[in-house]
Amino acid sequence: MRSFKVRYRALRSKISSLVRINRSLRAEAVRATVQRIYWSAPALAIASLLVALIFGFKEEAPFSIEAKWRMYIMLTHVGIGLINLLIWVAAGKLKDRASTHTLFIFQIGVTTYVLVAGILITTIDQLVLTGSSPYLISSMLVAALYFFRPGCSALIFFLSFLAYHFCMMRFANLPLSIFDSGLTNGLFASTLGFVFSALSWRNFRTTKLQKAKIAEQRDILEQMAYQDPLTHLPNRRLLDELVRREIDLVQRQKVESCLIIIDLDSFKEVNDNYGHPVGDAVLQQLAQMLQKSMAGSNTLVRLGGEEFVILASNTSLDEARALAERLRQQIEEHEFSVGKKKIYITASFGVAPLRGTEQAGDYYALADKALYRAKQQGKNRVAV
Repeated sequence: MRSFKVRYRALRSKISSLVRINRSLRAEAVRATVQRIYWSAPALAIASLLVALIFGFKEEAPFSIEAKWRMYIMLTHVGIGLINLLIWVAAGKLKDRASTHTLFIFQIGVTTYVLVAGILITTIDQLVLTGSSPYLISSMLVAALYFFRPGCSALIFFLSFLAYHFCMMRFANLPLSIFDSGLTNGLFASTLGFVFSALSWRNFRTTKLQKAKIAEQRDILEQMAYQDPLTHLPNRRLLDELVRREIDLVQRQKVESCLIIIDLDSFKEVNDNYGHPVGDAVLQQLAQMLQKSMAGSNTLVRLGGEEFVILASNTSLDEARALAERLRQQIEEHEFSVGKKKIYITASFGVAPLRGTEQAGDYYALADKALYRAKQQGKNRVAV
């Protein structure tokens, strides 16, 4: 009993997941369908008008069944061609501007029209023919061109078969044996339409999900390429791009910006005394503290090890020095807590201005020289 409940819950969870995915794809499916309607409507209009023209040139004995059939077919195809042109104009106006709900109603309307047209031509054909090819063609057209979720598709083809059945009973006036054959053909056309529609939806859904998965994996790879895995801060690769952009900004707008390098003093002792997991936890806490203490226009980057960089955008050298001093004091006074361990650290800072006349690497070198002077002067200080 318990095993049955587990399987039932798993099945229900899987079904719920599939339902959520299908709903999320609805908007994309509707817009893709309207795009297909827009591109296919002119071709269908031309085809219908050509059929009408072919039937119009054929002469039959006046008032004969064949003449009546040809006239009805010709008029029907003229009407279908003109309606397709109107659908083309409407789809062109709606496809880029209308809401998903409006587009779905439009999709349902066009689908109904296509299936009704197939039923109408099939009914007219019964004057001289016994086949149901027009209804089969319209069913396959809907299945091939228009995306519907399987539940919606099943309802559409079920209702279309009922309409087909009603028209055959009401207007065809066929012998019972021929009527049964026509009914079987209509059921086959509806079933085939539903099957191909479900397959079309499955292919659409699979393609979209694969694209979404690829895009997600690409985003993850980009994030891994530009993000430090320990602190989740930007890494050196992203910093290089940001510094180049900042240099361009400095050159164009004549603003002041600075680069601040932070190096923790004697941090190797923390790793040696407490272990690397504790050292990593301290680095994570430090990254969070520095981020909270900086203005929104500044970017904090981890270079690696115990080195960090701040890209201080639109910041003068004096303002950058003051920022570095404030952060230095915060680090010195802060108690880093890892489990029951209380750890205190200090940091040295090197500050260099970005003047827009040199390459990014030159500014790293300038800031690094300033950092070296801070270390030489006794650590736990700011140097410019």
